Amino acid sequence: LIGRYSENESLNETNIRECHSEIKIYSNHSAILGGLIGGVFTSRGRLNIINCSADGAIFIDQNELKDNILSKEVGGLIGSIINVSSVIENCFSTVNIFRNGGAGGFIGKVAAWDTSIINCYASCQMVGSGEKGGFCNEVNSAKILQCYSVISIRGATRAAGFIYTTIDNSIEECFSSVDIETENGFAGFIHSSNGEVRNSYAEGKIVVTNEDKSALIVGGGFIGICYKTVESCYSTVQIEMSIDYNKTEIGGFIQNLDVGGFVRNCHWLC
Repeated sequence: LIGRYSENESLNETNIRECHSEIKIYSNHSAILGGLIGGVFTSRGRLNIINCSADGAIFIDQNELKDNILSKEVGGLIGSIINVSSVIENCFSTVNIFRNGGAGGFIGKVAAWDTSIINCYASCQMVGSGEKGGFCNEVNSAKILQCYSVISIRGATRAAGFIYTTIDNSIEECFSSVDIETENGFAGFIHSSNGEVRNSYAEGKIVVTNEDKSALIVGGGFIGICYKTVESCYSTVQIEMSIDYNKTEIGGFIQNLDVGGFVRNCHWLC
């Protein structure tokens, strides 16, 4: 629907409301892609995205260039949000994503101050290698409230049911329902959590498919690496191995609680 949203010095606020896109996007080169908006880049004003959605599929050539393989800016609704104050509310994506490289079921990458994502969800399938996050791939400095992902991931190098990497975020009352097959580096909810997570949960199954018996397999049923606070959360995620590996570092709830991490009133029920 929109390729790029960028700043306009004369506007204090921009509203995108009641919009829906039905897509089939095919690409064979490096691009920032989203089912509704490709990229948001601005340092002025405020952007509100309310009651919007996207449905369909994004296909990126499996022989894409290396720089695109490393990109995380592909998302079911929005590819990336950079340097903008924004509210995204009552939105959803049912866009399936087929690509080798980073991707998020709802947003690929958020790196924006004063951004709130409220009552949104992603329900989709993602296929291909690289890092995958069921709701977002990477989120920096955002508040996420009452959101969820229902996700199927196949062929990922590393994967998480809700968000792959978070930095300085507040996540509350969210959940992920997962069906994941991945080579390594997995989590039912967040792979690397450097923020606050409260009153959230993960359910479903993760299967490790790495065929190298000597590989070091790492992951957690809820969080992989925890740097800050996790409170009043639980996981019922089942973890299965396709073969017997020589070395594993796996936690039913958290794989690695780092110095400064804090966990209270949490459970792994499996």
